[in-house]
Amino acid sequence: MAILSKGISAEQAASFGAMFFIGITVGRAINGFLAMRMHDESMIRMGQVLILLGIVTVMLPASDTVVLAGLILIGLGCAPIYLLVLLALMVFMHERLIQKPR
Repeated sequence: MAILSKGISAEQAASFGAMFFIGITVGRAINGFLAMRMHDESMIRMGQVLILLGIVTVMLPASDTVVLAGLILIGLGCAPIYLLVLLALMVFMHERLIQKPR
């Protein structure tokens, strides 16, 4: 209902949401290669900067194209953070499972 009160159709809102997931998908592909050259901390910082830029872009009073670009930026920023959280969880669980009780 809030979407309709802003003058955005459900189809247009769905396409906007899809841009976020396209950003995550493309970002995951790119970050796989970047992970070989960058440290985890710098990748997380890069993701934070991209998310911040995307939020600022979405908040600008501009055209729908600018909003779509902002949503893609947010998705690109979430991609390395998501991957590195999964990696940290796998490392933590692996260390915990192979650790012998004393």
